[in-house]
Amino acid sequence: MRTTSPSADMLFFNCGACLTELSVPLALQGVEGPCPCCGERIKAPLPMAAAPAPASAPFFLPPLDRFHEPPVVETESIPVPG
Repeated sequence: MRTTSPSADMLFFNCGACLTELSVPLALQGVEGPCPCCGERIKAPLPMAAAPAPASAPFFLPPLDRFHEPPVVETESIPVPG
């Protein structure tokens, strides 16, 4: 659905029932009326605003690479006097 056009004073959208592309002046945004093609009740949408930026992008850790993990160093056990 496109809601803007090269002509900034027109709003373009599709009928939800018959999918006919319709255009109305921006002054009629949000106004309801019948589709001129099928007669279904439609509402001229409000122009889409820029989508707000997400609060934070998802953070994913890469999979663990077992071939490049630091080697495990074996240490001798030291007996603790008791």
